[in-house]
Amino acid sequence: MARLLIGQSEAVGRFVAERSPIERPDFGNFVGIGILRSDGALVAGVVFSDWQPPCRRIELSGAVDDPRAISTGTIVSIGNYVFRQLNVYRIWSKTSKDNRRALKLLEQLGFIREGTMASFYGPNQHAIILRVTEPEWQRKWGKVPLKEAA
Repeated sequence: MARLLIGQSEAVGRFVAERSPIERPDFGNFVGIGILRSDGALVAGVVFSDWQPPCRRIELSGAVDDPRAISTGTIVSIGNYVFRQLNVYRIWSKTSKDNRRALKLLEQLGFIREGTMASFYGPNQHAIILRVTEPEWQRKWGKVPLKEAA
């Protein structure tokens, strides 16, 4: 069973940055949440940065070494933390149009494609912008039993 690592944002930030050669998170003001395997190894992490309180929006960046560490309960716990504790209304993310694994994962989480930023990563290297709002998150994950989300 995976455990969440909250409160050591620097370690999680480094984990995500080392695995994101194109899209490094902004480390000015961020919250990092790590996912630890049962042996204590950090196997996944998300970084929430670019917090805009007046708009209640935040950006998500993430990296995964072991997709098996991402359970439904872990996903719901992270979402509940961001939407409830940080009082976020909208989470957004961007990734390369060629990063099929990231796009698939984000869409499975409930993110919706909003558009394309042409040549964002260089000539003909486009970025896809995705978002999920609090009501959309609740429609997808709000009925998960609390015991699964613990």
